[in-house]
Amino acid sequence: MQEKASRVPDADIEDYYRKHIDLYQEADLQRLYVPHSKLLAPSTVKLTDAQAKKRQQDADDAMKKEAEAARSSKRQKASSSSKRSTAETDSSDEKSSDDENDQQSSSNGGKGKDLTLRQDAEVNKIPTLSYVDVTVFKRDNLNIRKSKRLVPIGSVSEFHAAWASFNVELQQSLINARRSDDALMVSKYYGQLVRLLTDYSSQWKLVMELDGYIRGNPPTVGGRTVWTVDQDDDLVSGFKYDIRANHQEAFRANAALSSQRGATSQPRRVGAVGSSNNAGNKPRNLCYAYNGWNATTKEWQSVSHCRGADQCKFAHKCIHCKRDGHAVYERPECASHPRVFPTTSRR
Repeated sequence: MQEKASRVPDADIEDYYRKHIDLYQEADLQRLYVPHSKLLAPSTVKLTDAQAKKRQQDADDAMKKEAEAARSSKRQKASSSSKRSTAETDSSDEKSSDDENDQQSSSNGGKGKDLTLRQDAEVNKIPTLSYVDVTVFKRDNLNIRKSKRLVPIGSVSEFHAAWASFNVELQQSLINARRSDDALMVSKYYGQLVRLLTDYSSQWKLVMELDGYIRGNPPTVGGRTVWTVDQDDDLVSGFKYDIRANHQEAFRANAALSSQRGATSQPRRVGAVGSSNNAGNKPRNLCYAYNGWNATTKEWQSVSHCRGADQCKFAHKCIHCKRDGHAVYERPECASHPRVFPTTSRR
């Protein structure tokens, strides 16, 4: 075996190395530790606990502001490419003329119609996985031909529906082109967006901005375009942090508002129950004791046996004319009528 191994030609060794070059790649890694809080130099003056805490808090706030400013600056630069493509589209729309429309008519088989933005995306951009503004797949924009006339997405449901329509066209185009790997990648990325929209629905605008950045600046792996929210990118990580933090803050604010509403409405409910003098809150049932019914002797009398309006939950009305202000025995015209014996004893 050793003799055979020593006789292997150099060309075979070189060929094997080239075919398995990924097994021989090496890399040097450096680990960078970023402190959670800014490290301050020891104070030359003795500080109290409150002063030391305030000094650390001020330093942390300054550090957060600096990080946010750097993140915003990088985000604006990174998203400039997608904005530039939109601006170029608008510019070309403004410069369009009848001659250009005629030229497009001839190139489209003489149908006399230029492509809509959605058709342009399906024909010229989806096959190459180029950036497409998902707004063109909103239902209201089905026949729009100019970017300035697009109806913007206004809710999380509209963004979800537009991306679902976009995903259908992507899958159909990629599968027809026998690009199953790309179709699987797009399907996985769509699932990641759906998960973000489900978990952080209040931050759908940030999710839409993140989607535009990822598809406008996609990395390539082995020559293939890859869309993923898990890519190793500082700006993508910043987006995901902001989405989570803003959603938690919005949740806490809504919870506090609901708590305040409950606290203010509680006295009003208690007051409504305790206000027995308000005739509008009384049930329609009449008080027989007020009209002279004696529950002890089981007979009608010409005197009230009710404990009082402030303690009674029934209406103090005449059982004959059903009017307020008098019992049945207090008016001759009502007292002349026989009083109906109650089916159930009520005081």
